Amino acid sequence: MTSQRPAKTCRLRIRRAACAMLFVVVVMAALNVAMVAHPLGNFTINHYARIEPGGERVRLHYVVEMAEISTLQEMQQVDADGDGKPSGAELDAYLERVAIAYIEGLRVTVDGARVDLQLVTKKLSTLAGDGGLPTLRTEFDFAGGVPVISSGDGGARRLRFEDTNHAGRIGWHEIVIVPATGVAVFNSNAFGGGVTNELRGYPADGLAAPLDERTAELSFTRGDAPEGATALLKR
Repeated sequence: MTSQRPAKTCRLRIRRAACAMLFVVVVMAALNVAMVAHPLGNFTINHYARIEPGGERVRLHYVVEMAEISTLQEMQQVDADGDGKPSGAELDAYLERVAIAYIEGLRVTVDGARVDLQLVTKKLSTLAGDGGLPTLRTEFDFAGGVPVISSGDGGARRLRFEDTNHAGRIGWHEIVIVPATGVAVFNSNAFGGGVTNELRGYPADGLAAPLDERTAELSFTRGDAPEGATALLKR
């Protein structure tokens, strides 16, 4: 005869099994109903970075947009108490956690010295996707001081940006350069204009080969770019 287990243990296992089953059912339903809901696919995680080099500070506007199934998976982390209904407090705690994690995955250097990015603003929103599933959008503004050089200010500086967050996940990766007032950007391998309105709409002719811009290098200086430099190009 099978020995009786404590009622509390049984209830806990039943609850976990039920949650796991519900997750599987929802995922399967999403796969059947919403396979082409997101333009790039339901499993994508899409990134947008707008870099704003300035004479004293570098500002970075950073957006991460998760498609339906990626959102469903991420919500397992948001729902800390496992009741299936992420609360406002849980969403706030999640946003704080990912802001810190994303900073660690964003590397900005000026002349080889790392810029210490600090969180300025953060925002989370869920948008209606297909099959009754939401998509998750997080937006952040980061800023950090431009490292001081011993020779004084006024010379050209070299900036490098790298986004290592969600490495290995497929999706759109877009980098846009917007110089601060009074600053010239030149010799850049990134462009001065975006194509998705910060991941709010994707160009039909780009879906077959999504942008995969994860790094950028550029020079910037106060005033005018030096003679012979290549000006920042628009898309």
